[in-house]
Amino acid sequence: MTWFDVHTHTAGQPSSMFNVVLNNDEVPPRDGYFSIGLHPWFDLNKKDLEKLETYLKDTRCLAIGETGLDRVRKENFDLQMEYFKAHLDLAVKYNKPIVLHCVRAYQDILDVLLKFKITLPVIFHDYNGGIETTTRLLRENNYYFSYGDKLFKENSKALKSLPLIPNERLLLETDDSKLSIGEIGEKMAQVKNSSIEGISGTCFNNSQAILNF
Repeated sequence: MTWFDVHTHTAGQPSSMFNVVLNNDEVPPRDGYFSIGLHPWFDLNKKDLEKLETYLKDTRCLAIGETGLDRVRKENFDLQMEYFKAHLDLAVKYNKPIVLHCVRAYQDILDVLLKFKITLPVIFHDYNGGIETTTRLLRENNYYFSYGDKLFKENSKALKSLPLIPNERLLLETDDSKLSIGEIGEKMAQVKNSSIEGISGTCFNNSQAILNF
């Protein structure tokens, strides 16, 4: 079986896209694919935004992000919004898929994506939206849903929303979990009542189609 991890904070993993948090003093790895962005949890500044654009020209950079909005960290929400929009501008300029961080801000993010008329692939990383949110997001055919270790948390929104997601919209990630991508994939297969081989192939093919690796 071949797995692909679309979002990991562990460098050096095969068949994965390492997430670089540029505004937390991280830089791309020497080898392998990566995504890169300014995370809403950390200092958002023009210097890092300018630096970000230089890395987007690297052929190993498959996506921009993670970027997005976090209403739990609401003290800088207006600044989060400003930099989220700046990321979208860069994504369009460099034709890069977008990896989204979203905490209690799905409607805010959806409003911006629709206003910007984003047609690039959008990956909701570590997806944890409820049934109503999921139904609304599924109306947009360029939105994809990446699941991680929240599938192991009883009664999580992720566990409840996963059965609604068509297989062609599914992705897998480890994020900062200690679980392997295979373990998360097996859990997804169980919830979707699918074979492990089927989920592995589906998520790998979806990743390849979205990220063009």
